Amino acid sequence: MVETSRLRTLEHDLAALDSLFDASPLGVAIFDSELRYVRLNQALADMNGIPPAEHLGRTVAEVLTPEVAEELSELQRNVLATGGR
Repeated sequence: MVETSRLRTLEHDLAALDSLFDASPLGVAIFDSELRYVRLNQALADMNGIPPAEHLGRTVAEVLTPEVAEELSELQRNVLATGGR
């Protein structure tokens, strides 16, 4: 009974996070440890002018202009190296 309750709570929390992620007017992305897009919202896809599916599995260098990609890639590498500190 407790496990079922925890599972329902987790499902509810994930649904709420999905809703916030998708409804956010801000561009949001999740990257893997190889700095490849795993998930992004429509707002970010619109900003980049590329459908969400065309981001997945690619790096910012493969999606964005070289100037933007270089700066963002440096920030991403820093976060991986320092944990964001």
